[in-house]
Amino acid sequence: MKKIYTFIELVLVVLLIMMVSNPVVYAESDGNTKTSKNTNYNDGINVINEILEEYNKQRNYNIETIETISDFDDNFYTLCSLSPKGYIIVDNEMEEMIEGSFETPNPYNNSGYSGEKYYIGPMNYLIQQNERYYSVFDEKIVNYSEGMKISSQQLHYQITENLAGKEDSSNEVEIYNLGGDGSTDGSTVDSSGFTVVNEHEYFRDLDTFPVNIDGTCGFVALSILLGYIDTFENVNTIPNMDITFNGVTDELLVKGETSYLPDADNRITLDKWTKMPGTNNHLHNILFSYGHYLYYDGLDPFEWFDGYGADAYHLAATFRDYRDDWILVSNRPDYELVYGRFFNTHTNTKTLIDEGIPTIIVMSSYSATNVDQTKWHDVVAYGYKDDTFLAHFGWGPGYATYSEIIINSATIESYFAIRYTGTYRRAGNTKIIGIPQIWYVDGQGYIMTSSSC
Repeated sequence: MKKIYTFIELVLVVLLIMMVSNPVVYAESDGNTKTSKNTNYNDGINVINEILEEYNKQRNYNIETIETISDFDDNFYTLCSLSPKGYIIVDNEMEEMIEGSFETPNPYNNSGYSGEKYYIGPMNYLIQQNERYYSVFDEKIVNYSEGMKISSQQLHYQITENLAGKEDSSNEVEIYNLGGDGSTDGSTVDSSGFTVVNEHEYFRDLDTFPVNIDGTCGFVALSILLGYIDTFENVNTIPNMDITFNGVTDELLVKGETSYLPDADNRITLDKWTKMPGTNNHLHNILFSYGHYLYYDGLDPFEWFDGYGADAYHLAATFRDYRDDWILVSNRPDYELVYGRFFNTHTNTKTLIDEGIPTIIVMSSYSATNVDQTKWHDVVAYGYKDDTFLAHFGWGPGYATYSEIIINSATIESYFAIRYTGTYRRAGNTKIIGIPQIWYVDGQGYIMTSSSC
């Protein structure tokens, strides 16, 4: 009898050791309840350590918290919060970073809610609240639906298929007018090793842009892109006057500011602009009015899954209408459109950024009933490194909180860019404050009087 008890004790000890050595995470069982499930997230931790080792050559980041989170189909991710700020999300199976930032806090931590965390791709962060879920970006409580599981399956499929074949360029399709001369004069390499457009500080600090109204991120991104082109390439891209539209009269461009004085070369360089010039809802509303989008009506009663998705082809059609209405006839040929759908190598977007051309990338947005992948999220990419892009997410106007997000190319559906080929007409979109004269700074930082703006 004593031998039997000894054997049982040994089994209990072994089980205890296994429980301690394997972290416990939670997997979805029936959509409403959770069951514990053992999974090994050491691979995710290894990827995070490799990333930090590379970035800590220039900066000092530390792991603040680390945990395993899941989607709604038992696929697991490692979520890491960084100190002093930042976060990383790694796909455990593929051992790849899907998104992250070294300037933006962990999005789950800013919600004010606690509970089991779920991830369905960039900007789709949910926290369980009893039998329901809090959507962090939408700031709404939503019910569980079978679409969440379907969306999880779609995301996982796209990540695994694209990452597994990322060296294969055979899936590059429907490219429109890539062109260019292969120049890299418009880009540089920052301290973190990202190839970025020369004016990357504009995007990093940009906090003036339209509100994303019910899933209109494509027109927010296009507004940001037009504001950039107007500031740095041609002042005639956006009318510099009050425009009346739908009974509202307002400007389309918001002036930037600087409180610095010119240097010896009569310049105030971009790093000394205290507020970047941007765009507002008035421009966004004009772009939206052209009607080039795919309305997406979800099943959730809170309309969390509704939206006006715009891919690269919608954006191209929108800009053509805008160009014909608001850009001088003589200047219209100077705006070359470059766009296409791509799945693996994404070399075209990298080529555009090499040229110094910021590019809108359209990510598949996995939410609820998105079974035909007709909902997207559009962001402005201004840098890349390996298979990741550095992007301004166009979320939360008034703040530059989501202006330096790193996303894996595996989530991307299409891209859209505007190559300006005409004579550069630098805008005086940034006002010098604190001096009696009304002076402005052009896109290269040179001083302009009010009469020359």
